Amino acid sequence: MSSAREVQGSWLQAYLADAVARKVCVTIHCTTCGAQEFRRGLLQQLAAHGGEPGSQGLSPNLAHVLVLALATVQPVKQFHEIARVRDPG
Repeated sequence: MSSAREVQGSWLQAYLADAVARKVCVTIHCTTCGAQEFRRGLLQQLAAHGGEPGSQGLSPNLAHVLVLALATVQPVKQFHEIARVRDPG
């Protein structure tokens, strides 16, 4: 299981900023795509950062990792801030 320290950081913030910048559909009940690209990418990132690479489902550990990561997400006021979040270096 991942520790809270491992989860902290900006992986989720960066993933969300990237999705916004790429204009990925996030409408869960989208009749065209069901937000599959966003959902698939989120699960891949979550699995990688949650210590379960290759996982395709939401285990209790990954749910915990997601909750901890959600607690670190900060609001972004301007589009230029999204670029900074996507590439903090």
